[in-house]
Amino acid sequence: LDVPPIASDNAQRIYVYDPYCPVHGSRRRVNRRLHMHNLEEFHLASIDQVDISNDAITMLYSQAYAAKVLRKHKRALLTGMEKFRKDKTRHKIKVNLWIISLAFLFLFTAFHGLQNLQTSINGRLGSDHLSVFYISVSISSLFVPTFMLNRLGCKMTLITSAGIYMIYMLSNFLPKYYSLVPAAILTGAAGSCLWAAKCAYILETATKYAALNIEAPNVVIVRFFGYFFMVLHLGQVIGNILSSLILTTGLGYNKPEDRVEKTCGYLFQENLSLLSEQAAKNLRQLPSHIYLSVCGVYFCCTVIALMIIMSFLNSLRKDEEERKKAPLFSFEIMTTMLRNLTKPKPLLLVPLTIFNGIEQAFIVGLFTKAYVACGLGISQIGFVMTSFGVADAICSLVFGPLMKLFGRMPLFVFGAVINMLTIMTLLIWPLNPGDTALFYAIAGVWGMADGVWNTQINVLSGKNLEAAFAIYRFWESLGFASGLMLSRFSNIAQFLNISFVILLVGIFGYAGLEFYDEISVNYFIFKNFNFINFMLR
Repeated sequence: LDVPPIASDNAQRIYVYDPYCPVHGSRRRVNRRLHMHNLEEFHLASIDQVDISNDAITMLYSQAYAAKVLRKHKRALLTGMEKFRKDKTRHKIKVNLWIISLAFLFLFTAFHGLQNLQTSINGRLGSDHLSVFYISVSISSLFVPTFMLNRLGCKMTLITSAGIYMIYMLSNFLPKYYSLVPAAILTGAAGSCLWAAKCAYILETATKYAALNIEAPNVVIVRFFGYFFMVLHLGQVIGNILSSLILTTGLGYNKPEDRVEKTCGYLFQENLSLLSEQAAKNLRQLPSHIYLSVCGVYFCCTVIALMIIMSFLNSLRKDEEERKKAPLFSFEIMTTMLRNLTKPKPLLLVPLTIFNGIEQAFIVGLFTKAYVACGLGISQIGFVMTSFGVADAICSLVFGPLMKLFGRMPLFVFGAVINMLTIMTLLIWPLNPGDTALFYAIAGVWGMADGVWNTQINVLSGKNLEAAFAIYRFWESLGFASGLMLSRFSNIAQFLNISFVILLVGIFGYAGLEFYDEISVNYFIFKNFNFINFMLR
């Protein structure tokens, strides 16, 4: 095609404001608290207000496409050893990302699979030691990970933490208070270090990859975490399927009768003597050889995870530099959290983060026992929770792009509405084991809501990602432990009502957080408008 030349004589440069980033195409976020200036002072105009001639139309291209072409052109300029070195480094970073994701897949296939069975198999012992575990995670996340990372580095911290998870798996072979509770305390501290090391490793490698690939760091960080959590959520699915396959093979499975079970669901009682004959049969103690088979399979998964990290994961160069420094306990995260408690915006988000932990405690500790195990049998817990894991994984991936299209508010409202409707359904549902599909539907819908809370609350937690993840983990783990302890002193109906109230408080807090910005902007405009009027008098 013949493109008409653009006249260069007497050409006047037109400054056009484009709200989209030239690197990755996302919309720029304007800080509305900055002082507002008249655009005419900077010779800026809206794209709709500029009259562009036909001769200049060919000069306009998509910002995202232009950025992609620019990156490709810059990479094409690399030659010889420099190109080979950068390509090799990029490939190594991608391989390390998949290695750490695969290791976490095996590790949490074991942990989540066993966690979902604890209250049904070990009763009070299961809920008690899980609450101790999450209290340990909550407290240790404030100061232990920084010391471990400075002392050992990311890779050695991951190896040490995975080794402690092996000790926890071994303690389940002898399910007693004197074995599980100390192991839970130790594993809770290891869990906080494990997540902190994972976060630091992915942040460091993503930042380096962005520099090599000529991309914005935030874009690569989001992409890397998306890949990681996509693989991690598969652990929930695989672990549950493994447990149900083993239990179904050992115990067998009889199709449930089409009748209302009046001692399960929201009418469930912890005392097995108060349950119906069929419900008590469903919750009977597992034969020892079947229970040991489940623990053995999960222990092997943990060993594989540890071997993957030790054998294939590369260390970070930053780890060697950090180990040369004197290891000190850092209370920076604790100080940040306490400082946030004095600010209205972070404080408004705390109730919803605590609810995020409570709703996970319900699905793991109460729904699996009072609804699934009581109505269908222990062998079906894994199959039903697979629905929860699949929905959680899909929604965790989908809700990120949806937030860019619709904003945060519609997603939070969606999560709150489906959580409330599910709670009300569980409060009035006359549990019928014959309605098998309803068990899967409720678990799937609960997983959708959990996907909202896991993705969107993290987005609001703060700009410093490592500190934000640690603070989020503190409040979420505290909510999880509180939910498990609350289950000891309340029945199912009371627990659901309390959860409903906390969810309402959390949603009102989030609404206050959103409107807080609007109120602040309006107050800023009002104050400056009055000041200008006063000066003009």
